[in-house]
Amino acid sequence: MIMLSTKMNEVLNRQIQSEFQASYLYLAMSSHCEEVNLPGFASWLRTQSEEERGHAMRLFDFLLSREGHVELHQINRPRSEFDSTLEMFESVRTELAADLEVIRAARRETSAKEASTTPPELKTVLVERSAVATFL
Repeated sequence: MIMLSTKMNEVLNRQIQSEFQASYLYLAMSSHCEEVNLPGFASWLRTQSEEERGHAMRLFDFLLSREGHVELHQINRPRSEFDSTLEMFESVRTELAADLEVIRAARRETSAKEASTTPPELKTVLVERSAVATFL
């Protein structure tokens, strides 16, 4: 079994926080859409929230399987009111773009050896975030 360096352990813990933060944001947006009678958007956003939580849990389980230390960081209260649907999606685009940059920076911070053995779970998140950021 490949043990994780302290640096990779920190990177994965930051990403777990980021995934839970994204999940919380999508859930708040889903609630907003329900309140303004946009049930289709609300359903889609709830699904996105569950997907982000799934990412966090995959990273959580990966850390534990490599005898890493899980440290759950505080997540911020997301914005839950928007003047328009466009504004809501622009805010999520900004959030996801910033998160994508955090992931990329984290990968740059790790050693070349660690970068070549980046967990598939983190690679999947990077690919998905890149696709969503490009789409939005």
